[in-house]
Amino acid sequence: MYYLGIESSCDETSIAILEGTINSTDRSSILEYLNSFKIFANVVSSQILIHQKYGGVVPEIGAREHAKGIHTVYNQALEKANLKHLQLIQNLDKIFVTTRPGLVSALRVGLEFAKTISFFIYQQTQKKVEIVEINHLDGHVASCFYGQEINMENIFPHLHLLVSGGNSQIILLQDFNNKKIVGKTLDDAAGECFDKVGRMLGLKYPAGVYISKIADLHKSENISNLPIGMIKDDSLNFSYSGLKTAVRYLIEKQNFKSWKYEQPLTEKELEYLLENKTSSKIDHLEFIKNICISAQYVIIKQLQNKLNLAVKEFKPKSIGLSGGVSANSSLRSSIETNSDIKVLIAPRNLTGDNGAMIALAGVTEMF
Repeated sequence: MYYLGIESSCDETSIAILEGTINSTDRSSILEYLNSFKIFANVVSSQILIHQKYGGVVPEIGAREHAKGIHTVYNQALEKANLKHLQLIQNLDKIFVTTRPGLVSALRVGLEFAKTISFFIYQQTQKKVEIVEINHLDGHVASCFYGQEINMENIFPHLHLLVSGGNSQIILLQDFNNKKIVGKTLDDAAGECFDKVGRMLGLKYPAGVYISKIADLHKSENISNLPIGMIKDDSLNFSYSGLKTAVRYLIEKQNFKSWKYEQPLTEKELEYLLENKTSSKIDHLEFIKNICISAQYVIIKQLQNKLNLAVKEFKPKSIGLSGGVSANSSLRSSIETNSDIKVLIAPRNLTGDNGAMIALAGVTEMF
């Protein structure tokens, strides 16, 4: 049987096709069960280039792009899976689609597409294909369980750090269907902070990606002495408002002749930063580089600090890391090297928003 995963919550349109059988009775563990499903296709169409000119996602433009491109993405998924449309619909068991959280107009596109496919199948075969609404965040969590060693035992209780563009959470799982959020952001998520700091520095959207690329060229340290948020707070919550304010004040204190707050960098300037070059003619580049290094250090340090507190409190048997920001090499390294229990990290190709993680969340809920 085939299973369809549809994701359209923000600025990626994605459709995935999984093959497998929903039968948990002969599976010894959630890992063995989840890895019995094969990802035949996972096509992602990004809107980054479209939104770059606005410095961020414009919801209505994003929704229109989803509507324009979702049929193409579907056809590309069929081609990648080496399936014909009729082959898929004759053997399609369930459609999993993101319905929360996200941009309402964008989510609507994915849901309506799912309804269209289900209606078409009924008209052609009189078979009712169930549409299962999936929480986008459950998709991220599910992604860290896929591709892991299936002979691992005793992974629960599991403590999960979910770090994406819009969410930073610590989640305690007694099993996959028994989750509790024990820590969350009080303001911006880590991914939002990356992007907003990057925008202050004149980096183009998605600015957080460029901060990481620049920072990863150097040993991670707090060169600019930026504040690490919530360091004296023993809760498991995060806050990045202080970091953003500190960066803004530092920028405003400078008196560069050729650059100011939020002034977009030229391609030449960005090239200098990404290739770790310096130029006496561009005096603000060293400052920007140091902020990138320091901001990444501080963001990751706070995530690590809170995760350490959570581990001490809940004593989990495993730790998980997922979400778009989990692709960050420094964050992955920090979580792995600072843990003496098993760490499950989402495969890089499943860290961003994608249909496969939505389908994985769907089939996992039925374990």
